[in-house]
Amino acid sequence: MNLHRMIFSTLCAVLLSVAAHAQSGLSDTQRVLGYSLTDSITNKGIPFDKSGTFPIGALLPAEAVAPYVGCKVVGIRFAVSQSIGRTRVFLNEVGENGLIELQSKIQKTYEGWNNVLFNGDGVTINGGEKFMFGYDYQQTDEMTQAEEGAICTVGTGVTGGFLIYTSTSEGEGFIPVTGAGDLCLQLIIDVSSLPRYDMRMTFLDTGFKYKEPGETIDMLTNIKNVGRDSLTSFVMAYQIDDEPAVETVVTEAIPSGVLTDWKIEVPLSQNIATGMHTIKAFIKSLQGKDLPNDTEKSMTRQFAIYRNTVSRSQVYMEVYTDQESPYVNAFDNAVKKVTESFPHVCVANVFRSGNSLAVDGAAYLHELYAYDYPTFTSNRSYYPGEAYIAYDLNDYLLQIPVEYTSGIIGDVVSQDLEFPSFATISVAATYDEASRQMTIKADGNMLEEARTIYGDVALTLLLTEDKVKSPQTIYNELLGRVTTSKNYSHDHVLRAFITAPTGKTLTPDADGRYSEQVVYTVPAEFVPENLQVIALLTKATDEVTDDNVLEEDIINANSIALSTVLGVHSAVTAPRTSHYYSLDGKRLDTLRGHRGIIIEQQSDGSHRKVMVQ
Repeated sequence: MNLHRMIFSTLCAVLLSVAAHAQSGLSDTQRVLGYSLTDSITNKGIPFDKSGTFPIGALLPAEAVAPYVGCKVVGIRFAVSQSIGRTRVFLNEVGENGLIELQSKIQKTYEGWNNVLFNGDGVTINGGEKFMFGYDYQQTDEMTQAEEGAICTVGTGVTGGFLIYTSTSEGEGFIPVTGAGDLCLQLIIDVSSLPRYDMRMTFLDTGFKYKEPGETIDMLTNIKNVGRDSLTSFVMAYQIDDEPAVETVVTEAIPSGVLTDWKIEVPLSQNIATGMHTIKAFIKSLQGKDLPNDTEKSMTRQFAIYRNTVSRSQVYMEVYTDQESPYVNAFDNAVKKVTESFPHVCVANVFRSGNSLAVDGAAYLHELYAYDYPTFTSNRSYYPGEAYIAYDLNDYLLQIPVEYTSGIIGDVVSQDLEFPSFATISVAATYDEASRQMTIKADGNMLEEARTIYGDVALTLLLTEDKVKSPQTIYNELLGRVTTSKNYSHDHVLRAFITAPTGKTLTPDADGRYSEQVVYTVPAEFVPENLQVIALLTKATDEVTDDNVLEEDIINANSIALSTVLGVHSAVTAPRTSHYYSLDGKRLDTLRGHRGIIIEQQSDGSHRKVMVQ
């Protein structure tokens, strides 16, 4: 078993599924909610390495129970491979100050599935609750000596695993366990208050948001039958902007509580206008009856149409890091290899609030993107189908060679380097050693796409520093434990925002040209030769929130190291220009339609082979 970090949020994003009432011992109005869908058991007799009583369970996020508001949790089901005697089952709500016990009951256990119904009417689901539920797993000395436990799981644990209450050096509480399968544990829910027929949309994916006229949107929706009875016919539809809706009749039989999907290819007209568009998917009718177009029956996404692009100068990799995380050292080593192998990437390490290296104005980035430490975004862009905008490699950093983790990161930034951009950016800098004043000039050209897709465009200038000595928690491989390095050398440390964190709105001329100049005094504690200025272009906004965060991906980025201007008047980093050729030397006007290895000729005349997927 792999005992991970003590954190509830690790499992909060897991969407648990609801099975039909195929489970033994349930009535026609009872459903189950849990990591497992049926009575199936994949792994039997999983033991712990010591005897005792261990509360184990599952964490159920609020979005998983949302379709069942008004219903009641009336009991718990769990499977064991042998009797563990009389044991306690429990249902808790996760509150702001910890767990609140809602129900518990002690009952004798038997091999196989055990149905435990609470006394009374059960617990009403009001909406917004986060449930933690489970049972006391009891392992005897005989079980420990025989290395034969009683825990039953399904699969390999890729969904949620389970939680175990334990005490570690980090404190006391429930921690997630992965790699042993998903715990055979379910809530029993009485759904007699639900309507006979009802369906809810739970997910909509329309792929990458930048599209060319004539492309196809591969749309995927998840829909769930949340009524009491099975559905045999319903109508799904999609609509682009204010165009007429396109309907599809679906005659698939969907039992109560079952999650299914609806896939469709949406063709885009060659005449569709450049700029932002909205596509809506919705449930039009159920069993021949039209439905109200409310938020539970429809979802919308935005996509951008473009006809012209420019090359990206650099990919901006933003790392959300923490001086108290033992994974940071391994991640830093991987990033170092990435920057050595991929010159077209600039990096900023943004430290968590409360760290000595945290800077003013950066907290909102952690609130929007960081779900663990360290995590990172590439151009702050969302990859379709992912649970988060950010990525993490924390389950692998201490287990696989750095070459593998750096390769994974390299694949991400290489892909994002080829994404369409609609504005160029170059950065020039001068530095006066006597006054410590740095003058930064950023300029470039915006295509019409930049204005029609984003509206106003903003320029953000930020300052990073290498070789900053400050404490860092690390995993010491020689000692085999976590220690603190008091004189750790941090690179790419975000030191300051030179503009506002969300940027300064640009005013291009009639031809799309823009230019901004900023004078900044370098603080005495910063080492000039270790500084780098990073320039970012984004959609202009007063505030980035959960509602508009997907609109705030980086349009283009560039950077300049101050070391290149020390002792000389100025230096300029220009936009990257690359040309591509097939292996037989034929120039490629576009990468669209090409797969496999091709040759990239870079602006400095050098060549490299790249993989197009």
